[in-house]
Amino acid sequence: MTICHKLDDIPDLLAVHARKPDTYPYLLASNTRGNQNSRYSILMAYPQEITTQLGIDDDCLQAIDVDPCQQPTDSKMPFVGGWFVFLAYEYAQTIEPRVDYYSDDSGMPVAFRSRVPAAIVVDHEDDSAWIIVEDEFSDLQFSIEFDLSETRPYQAEYLA
Repeated sequence: MTICHKLDDIPDLLAVHARKPDTYPYLLASNTRGNQNSRYSILMAYPQEITTQLGIDDDCLQAIDVDPCQQPTDSKMPFVGGWFVFLAYEYAQTIEPRVDYYSDDSGMPVAFRSRVPAAIVVDHEDDSAWIIVEDEFSDLQFSIEFDLSETRPYQAEYLA
């Protein structure tokens, strides 16, 4: 179950991220309009656990223990909590060992995963914004509200 709290104003998600990048590290911004795939922008908040995979010998995704059949399906929101996952192009070698193009000397992660229990979701279709928080992390709603109070709401004239 998740907590969905509708906000009075639409926050400037990039400004919130810029103000506290460690607290709001992952912004999935939809910059087009007009179809279902561009309806939402999501700023994920308060990561709890981050695992980085630097080489191809381990697989940080194997430790994600999630049963997709047990996930909430009654929410109309595109986010209900979960994992943010980054997979570099080189990650393919982890899945398909015959692919041979990974260079160990890059120092860049091949993949990482981050457990994220909360987010700010902007619905561009109906011009609304929501705080979404997993029940077990309900106190984060107030932390996010406080963080938003320190940032100006989104205004179209910023783009002019």
